[in-house]
Amino acid sequence: MKYVEGDLFKHILKTEHVYAKGELVTIIPHVCNTIGAWGAGFVIPLANHFPEARESYLSMKERPLANTVLISPNDDILIANMIAQEGVGPTFKGKGKNQKMIPPIRYEALETCMLHVQEAALHMQKEGKKPRIACPMFGAGLAGGDWPKIEGMIRTLWSEKGIPTTIYYLPQFLPPGWTPPKGEV
Repeated sequence: MKYVEGDLFKHILKTEHVYAKGELVTIIPHVCNTIGAWGAGFVIPLANHFPEARESYLSMKERPLANTVLISPNDDILIANMIAQEGVGPTFKGKGKNQKMIPPIRYEALETCMLHVQEAALHMQKEGKKPRIACPMFGAGLAGGDWPKIEGMIRTLWSEKGIPTTIYYLPQFLPPGWTPPKGEV
């Protein structure tokens, strides 16, 4: 697992044509919400490059938590719309000093979605393809998740299973208090 500062799309589109068509498959997983809101964060550039991801998400009549929809706009790209965010914005439980803010990320749903991505990648490997995951710091921005916890899930579910994983970040969108590591982690 490694971190790269910069635009995910600029990086992956540079290397996409180095391999034979369909040999290297870049999987782009990201978190979606349950209510059909697609208009902020990573989904804006994603839809600009791969409008099929947006069209697929918006055409869904229901968006149950833990559902992963895989979209393949071409032989070299597989987008994973992972439904792991309940609504948008935090909810609040309790009153007064006991009030707790609950971010919209749902870790159990995220884990299920990430297992779907893992299964897809491992299936590709069995077919002789070279899957790689290129993802933003999903779940830690608008979904309000704890990045170290999500990073641990990425390590366990993808990297330790032999799926090359690169996490792209932009300095202006780093989670509070988090410093990017240097190189592979």
